[in-house]
Parts: sequence; structure tokens; C-alpha cells
Amino acid sequence: MGMLESFTPNRWYPDYKGPNRHYRPPFPSPQSILRQACAVDEYKFISEMPNTDGIRAAVIMPRGVPFGHLTNEPWSMVFHHTEWIMIMTSTYDQIRWLDVARASGCRAWQVGHSKTATYKWTPPEMDEHNMKVRQPGPLKCNRSEDEAYNPRAQVKDYDKESLIQDLRIGLVNHTELGYRYGLTRTTVLKIAHDAGIRKRGPAHGQSKLNGQTKS
Repeated sequence: MGMLESFTPNRWYPDYKGPNRHYRPPFPSPQSILRQACAVDEYKFISEMPNTDGIRAAVIMPRGVPFGHLTNEPWSMVFHHTEWIMIMTSTYDQIRWLDVARASGCRAWQVGHSKTATYKWTPPEMDEHNMKVRQPGPLKCNRSEDEAYNPRAQVKDYDKESLIQDLRIGLVNHTELGYRYGLTRTTVLKIAHDAGIRKRGPAHGQSKLNGQTKS
């Protein structure tokens, strides 16, 4: 295989020239497949797994051809199409990996751009209560409509004793308490569970109906 500089990043090879010799990608991009796998376009901002900048090379393999040896890398993902298989990887050595893939019978290949980096796992950031800190970013766009007004991400420093007291009183639900203390609803639920608090909603068995309190 020639030097990587001879390949245009994120472009499938061998070249396919359609009518008027314009380049037409014969396969979808690995980046689009990775985003679709998470059902969000903002995958690179909210995931602790490799983002699209970790895709350093990709190949298209015929169905029925063994490819397990191509996944022995720091990270790889396999997408099964009805007619072919796409393998994307975060490899240390793009040339070596593509040479092995071509020798194994791949139909097409591509390399990532110069800013791609080999994936390296790092532990998530935890707060003082051993809860994962939610990173700021487009994740808020994926919240339900009643959560969209909360601009705060999960914070590390909050009054846990005051939160537990509010949980015991039970006048505010877990979602609203999360807004108040800058936490996610899941974190509030865990804190309530650890404190042995099971009840939700208004205290003492009361429930609200059309703005009125009913015992």
C-alpha cells in the first residue's frame, strides 16, 4: 500500500467515478454509522466511548469472510449490512491494519484525518458521593420537554443533608429536587435509596388532584 499521504481522509478507495467522473461514495461513512448506533447526532460530545475522531481506518469486507483478526485493536466496531460488513477501528498503525485487511479480501478501505487519535480508555469523573459527573454539552437537547428548562449540569458540591431532608418531607418529586440541587433524577433516586427513603410525592399518603390536596 502507498503512503497515507496519498489518500484523501474519510474517502472510500478504490475510487468510484460515476457519470461525469464525479466521486460518489459507494458506502456510508463510518462516522455516520457510529452516530446512528447511539441514536444521537451529538455522540462525540456525550459518550465516554470512542467518538468519531477515534476512527483511524475502516474497511468493507464481503460477507462470509473471517474478520476477527481485524478487531484485535484498542477499539473496533463492526456493522453488518445485508451485502457487506463494515469494520472501523482505532488502531495504532493505519498502514499495517489496512495492509492486513486488503490481504484478507476487503472490498474498500479508507483512512481517518490527521487529527484522529488512537482510543485510550479513561475512568469517568466521579463526584464526592461516587456518582458520575454529567458532562455539559448537547445532551440537554435530548431531554424530555419538561426537563428542557433546566440549564445546569450535575454539580459536585451540593448540600446532601438538605437534599435528604427534602426527600423525607416528600413535598417535591425527584426531578424537581434534581433541578434544585443541580443533580440528575437518577442521582436523587440513588441518594434516596441509600438513605432508606422509599416514598414519593406529597407526604403522609396525600396526593394532589387538580391543584387541590386530597387525603
